[in-house]
Amino acid sequence: MFSTSGAVLRSDINALVSEAAKAEDFYIGAKVLPPLSVPERNGQYPKFKKANGELLNNDAELRAPTASYARIIRKYDSDSFTTHEYGLEEVVGDAEASDVNRFFNAEVVAANFVRRQLMLGHEIRVAAAVFNATNFGTAVNSGTAYTVANKATADFASDVLTAIDTLNGRGENPNTIVMSGAVFTRIKGQTLFQNFVRGNRPSDITANLSQGAVAEAFADAGITNVQVGRAAFNSAKKGLAFASSPVWSNSFVWIGRVEAGDMMAGGAGRTLYWNADSELFTAETYREEARRSTVVRVRQHTAEKIVDGESGYLLNPQYS
Repeated sequence: MFSTSGAVLRSDINALVSEAAKAEDFYIGAKVLPPLSVPERNGQYPKFKKANGELLNNDAELRAPTASYARIIRKYDSDSFTTHEYGLEEVVGDAEASDVNRFFNAEVVAANFVRRQLMLGHEIRVAAAVFNATNFGTAVNSGTAYTVANKATADFASDVLTAIDTLNGRGENPNTIVMSGAVFTRIKGQTLFQNFVRGNRPSDITANLSQGAVAEAFADAGITNVQVGRAAFNSAKKGLAFASSPVWSNSFVWIGRVEAGDMMAGGAGRTLYWNADSELFTAETYREEARRSTVVRVRQHTAEKIVDGESGYLLNPQYS
């Protein structure tokens, strides 16, 4: 954010501390529902479903010499989206800005804080769309509850492979697992999963159960990404003491396909943003001379859209 050219250590500047300074590093929303620019605020798009689209029908037939070939008439359904505008402003008074500009650019800092809050809102909406039984069907209970007492018998690997088999049976090829930070920590302590990741190296007690290691353990089943949602938000009312609540619930693990780009590429969903009005996040300022202030605004026009509910599977880890 700031130039370090010719920097001089200053104790008065060191006194400036921003709590939750790296909170945005926890946000995975744009990785789970990738951004896609759209030219209209709302609209319809074609959608091929397995039944009407005859996508998995075994319709090819043996053809006798000079006979006609088998034919189908493929149909498509339609779906729609509506983007909504979200935004937040912060007032930066001239007097206050002049006072703190010794330490930092007040408008830049305000814009970054406001952008972070919009990112948090987006994260919350993505989590609500993905961890949603209405969008992806009833969550299936894990074979054994993911409790501390069950760490020797709970079997995350078996639960995930069952989910992948189910999705493969729908003609889907999942590539991503999404879970909360607390569930990931609980899974890392499971004896059976530790052995599953180590594979033929049962004595390798130093094996690190990182997100990459988990993805690698399921690589032959198509998994390439493991996303762990660690973001938190303040659930207390304004003016009260901070109360931390997780954005991503411990009630679900999502296994499914994530794709970016055009919706015909498949995948569970997209973050659609209306490009005629804004980028994914648009920052701007304007003056309020009556208040001798600059107003910093960050806004976006988005729809967190589930495109294909068949491409995702919800596992209930029975976490407690």
